[in-house]
Amino acid sequence: MKSFRSRVQSLIWISVAMLLGILSFHCKLGFNEDVWPLASAKGRVIAGVTISPGADTDYSFTVTGIPTIEITSTATNATILFSLDSAPYTPYTGSFLLAVANPKVSQTFTVSAYTTNPDYVDSPVVTRRYVFVPTEASLPVITPELPVIYEFNTATVPTVTLSASLSDATIFYSIDGSSWQAYSGPFAFPLPADLLTPRELTLSAYTTHPDYLDSRTASKIFRYILNVPMPLILPSGDPSVDFTVNSVPTVTVSCIQAGSSLFISVNGGAWAAYAGTFSVPLPGDLTTVSDTSIQAYATHAGYLDSTVALQVYHFIPTVPTPTILPASASYYQYNLPPTISLACAQAGATIYYRVDGVSSFTAYIAPVALTVPAIQTTSQNLVLRAYATAAGFADSLEETVTYPFLAKGSIVTIAGDGASSWTGENVDPLSVSHSGPKGIALDGAQNIYIADTGRHRVRKIDAATGLVSTFAGTDGISGWTGDGALATSAALSGPSSLAADNTYLYICDTGNNCVRRVEFATGLISTYVGMGPLNAGYNGDGGALAGTRLNAPEAIMIDSNDKNLFIADTANNRIRKIVLASNVISTFAGFGTAGYSGDGGPATAAFLDYPRGVGMRQGTKPVYIGDTNNNRVRVVDPDTGIITLVAGTGGAGYSGDGGSPLAATLSAPTRVTVDNKGIYVSDSGNHAVRLIAGGVISTYAGTGFAGMSGERGPAAAAQLSSPADLVLTSAGNFIADAGNGRVRKVLEY
Repeated sequence: MKSFRSRVQSLIWISVAMLLGILSFHCKLGFNEDVWPLASAKGRVIAGVTISPGADTDYSFTVTGIPTIEITSTATNATILFSLDSAPYTPYTGSFLLAVANPKVSQTFTVSAYTTNPDYVDSPVVTRRYVFVPTEASLPVITPELPVIYEFNTATVPTVTLSASLSDATIFYSIDGSSWQAYSGPFAFPLPADLLTPRELTLSAYTTHPDYLDSRTASKIFRYILNVPMPLILPSGDPSVDFTVNSVPTVTVSCIQAGSSLFISVNGGAWAAYAGTFSVPLPGDLTTVSDTSIQAYATHAGYLDSTVALQVYHFIPTVPTPTILPASASYYQYNLPPTISLACAQAGATIYYRVDGVSSFTAYIAPVALTVPAIQTTSQNLVLRAYATAAGFADSLEETVTYPFLAKGSIVTIAGDGASSWTGENVDPLSVSHSGPKGIALDGAQNIYIADTGRHRVRKIDAATGLVSTFAGTDGISGWTGDGALATSAALSGPSSLAADNTYLYICDTGNNCVRRVEFATGLISTYVGMGPLNAGYNGDGGALAGTRLNAPEAIMIDSNDKNLFIADTANNRIRKIVLASNVISTFAGFGTAGYSGDGGPATAAFLDYPRGVGMRQGTKPVYIGDTNNNRVRVVDPDTGIITLVAGTGGAGYSGDGGSPLAATLSAPTRVTVDNKGIYVSDSGNHAVRLIAGGVISTYAGTGFAGMSGERGPAAAAQLSSPADLVLTSAGNFIADAGNGRVRKVLEY
């Protein structure tokens, strides 16, 4: 009816629109010309409706999910009319819930709706079908559940409990076909009338609920016997319980008749008294499938022995757990992840691995670099997991290794435990003690050398093994002996700085007023320049090294470009230079008088005050000086010989970060080292390392307060104590944290 009415309305309004169009073309209208848009609009169909939930197919639901019907339209100023199950259309005023009259019977609901507006043609009718599907109540649970056939005698009558998952449900039960009766609570299972004859009785039960179909019938057999009830073997399974070498079951045997004695047999072997829980014995051959049978029976005075219970345990061979190499180290850098190797002893096994939070399980084919996250701004532990599979075997257990990764700029200790006592040779460098170590050097093989100043020796961390041993000097013995012999038998005195080229390790032997060197190839030590502990002084410029005197030198540096050795001849208030090719020494900077003067003039005429550092960026020429007692850093241009000020006002202090280094205060700066990022200064009195880059000074490491903290965190938040030597490498920057008895490293990559 509605559809016929819509078509008639459409024809009338279209006719009116055509007539008005003809009149407007041939004559002037004497009425409002706005009638034309109205007539045109009436020829259009208004936006339709959407009925939800549901789509084009029938929408099925149950008593637990009765839908709320919503009807919507994008049309404005429109009325939605709807009909439920072919009832007359009425205005839609809001969502409504379908009313299920009888939840035990299937029902179908039909919802139809359309949109109407007096200025438009009605929208087409949309219809949705909703089908109610009755739900069966869940089966009741009969307790005791185990064993499947429950044996009992006059001494072991079970108490039966029935339960249902639905609230407000009623359970009916019947025993051996008796009349159904409503369950009202736990009850003792009735003994049979004839107590002299064994028999089986079946308890049946079902659940009923006003909103659900009655459940199917659950049943359990209770076997009345004259002997002891059969024991229960747990864990149980039908026909067997699977297990592997990684999941061996623990067996428990019990009998419901109190005072019974239990006996067990394994794989048909001799019967033995049950003494308590035990593990299923593993088969002799772990590579093949096999079964282990456990039997048990019970005895009791006055009763026949029970029947024998049997439980089979089915062994499934398991793939051995894979191995992961390498084992975890102290830390890793994101740019240098370890190469992972996985192996499994099972021939033909496939290994799968993943990194938690970074990758999913992938089949292992060949050694591969550990996958690292894209975001590397924070330190984190990466956990590698691996397991192995093989046809006919259970999957292996999962093996895990945790690899700790530290973010760029983190600081870590690479040597020293903070104590100052002697520790052994070829040991973990983190377990050794150093006494005020001031010097560090690396050779071409990346072996690390440490001037263990207070113990008068030089230690070496072998790059291949990672172990530390003595390279030169005798522990705890100060002296000037051993030239021409092995360096490990020589005596040093307070070595404070180190430098290496391809042939020698140079040692600034401060207490002996000399520089000594050890030949890498032979391990032999000799004095390179200086006259020993009793011959401090200043001479030799322009001549050979023999007879040249130094005075408490505290820093050395090799210029790998021009092959020069620079010496901070500290107590002489000078920087000396030796041309390695000719072994000729000269004064490079300093007049010899302690003081501060000469900036902008010749370096050899300038006054220095106890300089304890000399450094440069390899491949460039400027030589930087830690003018310690002047609390300044200065630089000399070798081409012109002119000295200028780089940092410090002369007053001891800790200020100026974020500003010009010329306005900053330092406190007893010692070593100075340079790379392409900037100038690094051991601001020893401030217990910090400062960085000058882009004309701005900042703190690179340390807080300004002496202490030992911040390990594995940002270097600028860590505490140092009287830092001395600095060595810069592409993998990180080394700091001789002298006051803490450690060598630390700031990760740079």
